[in-house]
Amino acid sequence: MDATIDICSIFNGFRLERLLNPYLLVGVGVNGRFDNDGAAAIKSELNPKYFWEGTKFSPTGRAGVGVDIRLSDVVDLNLEVNSNILTDKFNSKQGSIVDFQNNALVGLKFNFGRSKAKASAGNSAAVASAAAATSAAAAA
Repeated sequence: MDATIDICSIFNGFRLERLLNPYLLVGVGVNGRFDNDGAAAIKSELNPKYFWEGTKFSPTGRAGVGVDIRLSDVVDLNLEVNSNILTDKFNSKQGSIVDFQNNALVGLKFNFGRSKAKASAGNSAAVASAAAATSAAAAA
């Protein structure tokens, strides 16, 4: 589960038509690992406290930065770099720091729901409805 902070919206408010949307993310999750055969081959060289067999799950933390680049009202190009922080047992080796998985991601983000055209039409209808109600009230 990630919490995403939209940097531009903090300083300039949300704007649907913004070309670039940089963001920060932090989160927590669960890491699953299986098939530790590579470590089993060198088990005698490993600290038994860190060696594992079978399937294991452990908590993980993550942090990163990214940017959504608006291609259209519905599609954004997403660029993101993040790092997952894992327990030192992840690779069955004892180290001086925890283990990390660093990622660079590229993808498409599809924005479903109200488009700018629908929002404008909805706002126009609301304004027309309010004007009609005001005219009816004035006529009465």
